[in-house]
Amino acid sequence: MRTVAILLASRPLRLAAAVCLAAAMVLAGVGLLATSGYLIARAAQHPDTVLALMVAVTGVRFFGLARAGLRYLERLAAHDLTLRVLLHLRRMLFARLLPLAPLGLGHQRSADLVGRLIEDVDELQTVGLRVIVPLLAAGIVTVVSVALIAWASLLAAAVTGVLLLLAGAALPLALQRLGDRVGRREATLRERRRILWQDAVQGATELWVYGRTGTFQRRLEALDRALGSLAQWQAALEGLREGAGALLGLLGPWAVLLAAIPDVGRGHLAPLLLVPLTLGVIGAFEAAPPLAEGLQRWGRVSRAGERLEDILHRTPPVSDPIAPRTPPTSSTLAAHDLRFGYGAREVLADIDLSLAVGERRAVVGPSGSGKSTLLRLLARFADPRAGHVTLGGVDVRELRQAELRSRLAVVPQRVTLFNASVRSNLTLADPTADDTRLWWVLEQAELADVVSTWPEGLDTVVGELGNRLSGGERQRLAIARALLKPAPLVLLDEPTANLDPLLEQRLLRRLLEAGPERGVLLVTHRLVGLEDLDEIVVLESGRIVERGTHERLASSGGSYRQLLDAQQGLLDDAA
Repeated sequence: MRTVAILLASRPLRLAAAVCLAAAMVLAGVGLLATSGYLIARAAQHPDTVLALMVAVTGVRFFGLARAGLRYLERLAAHDLTLRVLLHLRRMLFARLLPLAPLGLGHQRSADLVGRLIEDVDELQTVGLRVIVPLLAAGIVTVVSVALIAWASLLAAAVTGVLLLLAGAALPLALQRLGDRVGRREATLRERRRILWQDAVQGATELWVYGRTGTFQRRLEALDRALGSLAQWQAALEGLREGAGALLGLLGPWAVLLAAIPDVGRGHLAPLLLVPLTLGVIGAFEAAPPLAEGLQRWGRVSRAGERLEDILHRTPPVSDPIAPRTPPTSSTLAAHDLRFGYGAREVLADIDLSLAVGERRAVVGPSGSGKSTLLRLLARFADPRAGHVTLGGVDVRELRQAELRSRLAVVPQRVTLFNASVRSNLTLADPTADDTRLWWVLEQAELADVVSTWPEGLDTVVGELGNRLSGGERQRLAIARALLKPAPLVLLDEPTANLDPLLEQRLLRRLLEAGPERGVLLVTHRLVGLEDLDEIVVLESGRIVERGTHERLASSGGSYRQLLDAQQGLLDDAA
């Protein structure tokens, strides 16, 4: 909530315009009812000439037109302010999410992040549009109304002030306390339902195969019932708010009338002013309902604010230096005495590794040995606990992240494709690439023949997360994207896990023979096509236990030989 308040305060002129227009709109309603009351009362006296009513008639027309015009301008100014603040807030959140990914978000669910970026931000429009602007406007209306009534009757002014405070402060705060727990609970359940829906949609095939659709359906129905119960509570509070507000609005003019009558009897107040005084109070109470409506939803709003603050206040795992070093001319990437872990668990220890342009290296080992973590550290998705990673002899923490990433083409273990065309997914690596280059990299990834059979070719939409493609096609598209990027170093994390052995060997050969202008580091647990590499590094439990060429390691009888034998045993069993 503090962030939203700061953003609103950073636009003082727009905020002041919205508040003044909101107050002026309500005061125009006060003026309309007051002048209408005066016109009726004066007309009841049967003045000698109609000219005696012209000032009141003009006032009614003026306030009537002014109220309509001010209502439009107030809505325009308030929504303009709110939408600008929400736009800035979304930009702040997106700018914060980018450096947090991929390792700074922990086990955050994607549905939860999307909900924070969209629904929670939308929920915060209540803060400015329905709380801050109505609160300040109600304060202005109360002060002006009480001051005007005090000019006619001090007792009536005091009664008006008390009733306006009840309607604009006591009632909203009471409803806010009643609705706080309900709103927070509702926000939490909506978050759970959003995540469950995403799981159900993305895992629909598995749910059907294993017969678990009924379980998910019952869980969704239970959440819907719980949300329905909370909606009933919200409706009850809404009815209480409207009923209490209407009651105070009806009591207001009667209380002012009873308070002002003694002044008329004592001759301190002209009888003619009694009607406009009473009717004008009705208009003043128009400022209270919007504030009560906004505060009633404060529970959901505060919960949304907390979830957004949680993102905004997280520290990114890596950040650019204040004074970055001049980029080195060399693109040699090296790890020196590297250590890394999650919490108390150490994942990597004493890692020394280098990759120069033109070199071909592989990191192998059983699952859980730290291979993918090493790749993430080399790409600087996180910083090591000890040791350092250098690019051209310069610690990567002294360089801008963009400089390091511009020299890397990465094929991650989990391929991410956007719900866009093949062309759009490829040109992420190089926006300047023409169709000739796109078809060439697809040919290198042995995907060109497949894409050419699709009616829309390069313009074929691959679906959300590439779900219109097979696992192997997604991997090959990611490989083609990496080949398209003009980067001197290529980092591959299990790039051929979903491919058949023959295709895997052909693709690995192409990747490892990408040309003398590129260095390739392959992370894999499948010991295929490693015979001609410059070096193979074997990891076990986060430590390097062996390193050397395929021929030397295969004949040494160590861990690499054991991995080869285990792989051959699996192949023999499958045969």
